[in-house]
Amino acid sequence: MSTTQKNENTIKYKNHFWNYNTGPATPFETQNYILIQVAESYYRNGFSILEHKQYCDIEITHALTSGLFCATGAAEEPVDKQHFYLSLKNDNHRLFSRCSCRFQTLAIDVKDGPCLPLLNEIQKKYHANRCGHLPDIAELLTSVVAEYLFSPSEFLALSLDSLITTILLLLVRLDSPNAGIRLLSTEETILSMINYIDLHFLDICSLDELAPRLGYTYGHLCKLFKKQVGTTPNEYLLSRKMEHAVRLLADGMGIAQIAELLGYSTPYNFSRAFKKQYGTAPKAYKNNAVAL
Repeated sequence: MSTTQKNENTIKYKNHFWNYNTGPATPFETQNYILIQVAESYYRNGFSILEHKQYCDIEITHALTSGLFCATGAAEEPVDKQHFYLSLKNDNHRLFSRCSCRFQTLAIDVKDGPCLPLLNEIQKKYHANRCGHLPDIAELLTSVVAEYLFSPSEFLALSLDSLITTILLLLVRLDSPNAGIRLLSTEETILSMINYIDLHFLDICSLDELAPRLGYTYGHLCKLFKKQVGTTPNEYLLSRKMEHAVRLLADGMGIAQIAELLGYSTPYNFSRAFKKQYGTAPKAYKNNAVAL
C-alpha cells in the first residue's frame, strides 16, 4: 500500500497491515468491514511515504502530534495535532513530515450492507476537503488499535465493527446535524451499546444508565442485545472486565488492586466472578501463566 523512504533514524511500530500482493490472503473481517490496516506509527527525523494509489475504500490518518503532512495529488495539507485526514479509493496519496511525528491509521473496505451508505456519504462529503477535527475520533481510533493488537476477546470482530461504525457515523455527522444517515434502528442501538460498554467498562455504575441515552427501557435493550449478540449486556460487561483482569494479572498487578479497579467491593467478590468466568481462581490463573 505504501513505500517508505529508507532512513536509519526512522522507527515504525505497532503497524500491522495486509498487502494484497504479499500479505495473507484473508484480511481480518467483521460483519460490515474488511480491515486492511490497523496501525500506530512513530517516526523521528522526518519520513515520507511515497505517492501511491489508494486501493482501500477509506483510510483515516489521525495525527497524535504536529508535523504531519498529507497530500492527495498536488494538494498538500498540514494535519495538526488531533486532526484527521481522509484518503479515499483511487487517490494518489502520500504522507511526509519534517520532524518527529506520531499518528494512527485505519484503512478499511466497506462491505455491501447497512453501512455502505455511510461510505457513500463520506465520499461525497470529503471529496474536496480531506482534513477535519473530531475530538472523539482519537479515543475511538485508540480503542480500535488496542482492541485489534491486544484483545483476545471472542467478541473482537463485533467490538471492532461497533467502533468503526461509530467513527464513520461521526465523520458523516460532523458539522452536518441533519445529515439523515442512519443504520437500521435495532442494529445501531446494539452497536451503540457495545461501543459504550467497550469504552466505559471500568466506570459503569449500572447498565441502566444506557436506557435514557438510547431512548428505550432497559428491559427492551436487554431483549434486543440478547437476540442480536447471544448474551446479555451484563454478561458482555463482565467479559470485558475479566479480559482486562487477565491483562492486569499478566502485568503483575495484585488481586486487591484489580478488584478495586474493576469496581468490586471486596477481593473475594472479584475472585468469585473470575472463577465463574474462567473456572479457576485469579491467583491460580496467574501462577499457571507464570509457570508457562
